[in-house]
Amino acid sequence: MDPYRFVPYLAILERRRDLLPKDLNSLPGELLEEAVKHLRDILYSKNPSLSPVGPSLFFVEANLVAFSPSRKVWERFALHYAKLALGLVDRVHHYRVRDPLPVAEFLSIERPFPELRLYHLPVERGRVFLGERKKLLAVSLLYNDILRWIEEKVRSIVLSGALDHLKDHAQRALQPPFRKRRGYPHIQRILEAVGIPDGRKRILFYWLIPYWVSVEGKTPEEVLDLANEWLSRQAGGKIYFSWILSEAENVRSKGIKPWSLQKVERIDPELVKMLRGMGIL
Repeated sequence: MDPYRFVPYLAILERRRDLLPKDLNSLPGELLEEAVKHLRDILYSKNPSLSPVGPSLFFVEANLVAFSPSRKVWERFALHYAKLALGLVDRVHHYRVRDPLPVAEFLSIERPFPELRLYHLPVERGRVFLGERKKLLAVSLLYNDILRWIEEKVRSIVLSGALDHLKDHAQRALQPPFRKRRGYPHIQRILEAVGIPDGRKRILFYWLIPYWVSVEGKTPEEVLDLANEWLSRQAGGKIYFSWILSEAENVRSKGIKPWSLQKVERIDPELVKMLRGMGIL
């Protein structure tokens, strides 16, 4: 069996270019659709499939991932393929995470590629300390190589506009799944409110920006327009546009959800009391 079919290791990009698409401007539609579907599974499924995939799919997905400005998205992608390549470290699963493993035994663990190595693991008296599994994966050469490749090379190509023909596919692949609006009736009432005299920035921080980004899937630029429209209906005051954009990007990169009414009431009771006094909550 061709090992390159089983593990899309980054070295393929140099060693087996014959397995990769020859022209990113004329990718088969079937390959693009498969990449969008598989990438969404990697980024948004709780238990993404770890079935083997070909290097062409890996290569196209990496170019789509680079459209995201979020390093956390790149990290999730790199970690997925590190897990795939390392076989989830199945060969050391019988050791508890804090148990030391003899160096010789650790070095004898079979890997899909001889280049695949782990480093920065503590060694003492001839034994390797594995630590937590996620950290073990995070220090694999494959994880770091993929991350560095996207960050330093592919991302710059995306920013240059050379891959703009893939933009629509990237947006479909990177768009978080839409959430149903049920469960946020207090936010709906706040969105419809007018004349709120105080606490507007805190309302945006606790509820509105996370709702627009994480629930409705809006971009930071769309959030800015929505925030301006909402603020125009309130009782004066100024909030810097740069803060709204920065907070929307922070919410998107970290996947922050809107705060519950109970949590805000516990942290900021005066705000909730004011909104209740106005009949909004």
